[in-house]
Amino acid sequence: MKAPSQGRQRRIRGLTLLVAALTLLASLPARFLVSLFPNTWEDRVMLSETSGRWWSGNGRLYLRANRESEWHALGNLHWRLLPDIKHWLTIGLGGGQMRLDLALNLVGQGFVVPAETLLLPAASVLPSQRWQGCIVIEHLQLAPLAGSAEGKVAWLGAGSALLPTDPLGDYSADWRWHPVQGLSADIRGGKPGTIELSGQFGLTPSGKPSPNLRLKLNGSLRQQLDSSLRLFTEPGVEAGEYRWIQASAGTSLTFR
Repeated sequence: MKAPSQGRQRRIRGLTLLVAALTLLASLPARFLVSLFPNTWEDRVMLSETSGRWWSGNGRLYLRANRESEWHALGNLHWRLLPDIKHWLTIGLGGGQMRLDLALNLVGQGFVVPAETLLLPAASVLPSQRWQGCIVIEHLQLAPLAGSAEGKVAWLGAGSALLPTDPLGDYSADWRWHPVQGLSADIRGGKPGTIELSGQFGLTPSGKPSPNLRLKLNGSLRQQLDSSLRLFTEPGVEAGEYRWIQASAGTSLTFR
């Protein structure tokens, strides 16, 4: 029997090593993903109680604003690579779902996160104060290859520890991103009889903002915030009314 050539032997050894490496990779536990988290995430993101493999697993996801804040349980996180012939990846978190299709379009909905973990921490401006309520990603659609995106996000049960007796109500923003026109968002919300916010906000691809927002305050909330707002605003036409618009010259922004 003729002995295999050296070239064939090398190919056999290479194939054997490749199969061994793929087998080892496929067997890595879900916990392996935690080691891939950037160091900057350590104080804000925690994945525990993991099970399954790195390519198809689940675990409990926790999030917090900073290392001094308490952890918030976001629910069970589960993921799977190549779940079917139409998608690269599916992710579920609590009642939310996200799918990445073969054209790299990302579609998601139903994700709920405590407001204080996503919004600019109030403690960075006003020590020991917190945002209240939750941020809900009602719809998200990203098309990276086309450079476009759209979605709807809501802030439900909005509030601040600065105003413990004055809930701020619910808000929503329908937003769109176009590679040429930039960002545009329709913003609505508030609490009837207390606070009303409405208008549009735009941002060009170069980063130039173009807001046109109307804020109306009534009752005790107006009494608490009016003096502070007057430090950097001008009174509106109606009592308790403020408008955030783009200045006629330059890019400075003012309330009035």
